[in-house]
Amino acid sequence: MFIIQDKTEWLKRVREEWTMKLSDIRGVASWQKALGHTDWRIRAMAIRSLGIHSSKISLPLLVKALTDKHAVVRMAALDTCTLQCQHIPVLLVEVALTDLEVGVRAKAAWALSYFAECVPVDRLTQVVEDGTEDIAVRVSALYTLAIAGPWMPLGVVLVALEDECYQLREMAALSLRHCAGCAVIPPLSQALHDAEPRVRAAAALTLGCFGKRVPETALQAMLTDKVAVVREAVAWALEARCRDNGTG
Repeated sequence: MFIIQDKTEWLKRVREEWTMKLSDIRGVASWQKALGHTDWRIRAMAIRSLGIHSSKISLPLLVKALTDKHAVVRMAALDTCTLQCQHIPVLLVEVALTDLEVGVRAKAAWALSYFAECVPVDRLTQVVEDGTEDIAVRVSALYTLAIAGPWMPLGVVLVALEDECYQLREMAALSLRHCAGCAVIPPLSQALHDAEPRVRAAAALTLGCFGKRVPETALQAMLTDKVAVVREAVAWALEARCRDNGTG
C-alpha cells in the first residue's frame, strides 16, 4: 500500500479529488440531483447549497435530506432549515428532536431558535427536563428557550440553574440575562458560589447586565475567587455596574 508521507501532497490530492467531484455540480438543478449522490459529503454539500441559493426550497427535497441515512447530511439539512425558516413548517425541525443521533438532536434543538414565535416551548421544556437526554441536547434546548422572548419559561431556567450538570447550570445562568425583572438576581447571586468556575463566571457576567440593581457587595466578595476567569467576569460586572446610569 502506498502511503503519502508529505501532508501537503496529501491535502493537494484531496482538493483535486473534490474539485473533480464538484466540477459538474453547478446551479440549483444540479444540486437537487446531487442529493441522490452515493457520497454523503456530496449530499451534505448539496442540501446546504440549496438552502443558500434557493429562494424557497422544495419541501420534498428537504424531507429527503432530513431523513438521509447519514447523520451529517441530516445535520446539514437542519442548517438549511435555519436559512429557510420563513418557508418551512417548524414541525420538520421539531421531529428531528427524536433522531437516534445525539448530534442531530442537539442541532435540531438549536435550529428551532430561528423560528421566533413558532418555537415549540412545551416540547423543548420536556427536553431540558429530561435527565436521560444527552447534555448537549438539553443545553441546546435551553439556549433556544432562553431567546424565545416573552415565551421563555422562567421557572424551567431557574430549575436548570440547580441541575447536576454544570453545562446546563452555565447555560441557565447566561440565559437569565434575557429576563427584565429583578427576581432572578438572588438565584444568580447564589450561583456565584457554584462549585463549577464556569457557572460562577456565567452568573457574574449576567449579573453585570443588571447594573446597579445588583448589590455591589455580592460581586466584591468574588474578586478573591481562586479562578482567574471568574475574577475577570466579576471585574467586568463591577465595571458594568459603575457604568449603569440607573435608568434600567
